[in-house]
Amino acid sequence: MEHYSSKSSVHYIYPGEYTPLPELERLAEELKLHREGTVVQPLVNVRDRTESFTIEVAIPGVKRENFLIAVKDHVLSIALFVKSSVDCITENFHLHEFNYDCFDRHILLPENVNPELASASYKEGLLHIYIPKESAPVKTEALRIVVY
Repeated sequence: MEHYSSKSSVHYIYPGEYTPLPELERLAEELKLHREGTVVQPLVNVRDRTESFTIEVAIPGVKRENFLIAVKDHVLSIALFVKSSVDCITENFHLHEFNYDCFDRHILLPENVNPELASASYKEGLLHIYIPKESAPVKTEALRIVVY
């Protein structure tokens, strides 16, 4: 089993079984291809509370292993990459309003959040990201948040 890590400063917070991330170069190429066409962005709720910053993203029908969530320079990046089956691509839809095979969404975070203590979960089509706040601005290295 291979583990992907670009730097030694990458932190993983994950209480369960580890599933390796897709190859980052392949993911970047697929995201670039999808940007050329129409990319549907998922709906997002962002709550700025006294003790935390929480994000909910509506993304039905995907697996938690397909998310790539990272924080760098107070920007939260949520990427999703799912290879579509041939049946889905060639299928004729009467109405087709959502398809989140590939997207890259960025959310600016307040300077006083601590992404090293962040957690993320995916359940019933909703991605939940919880990032606690500190009393002073927090400086962190680039890190990934694993979805469980």
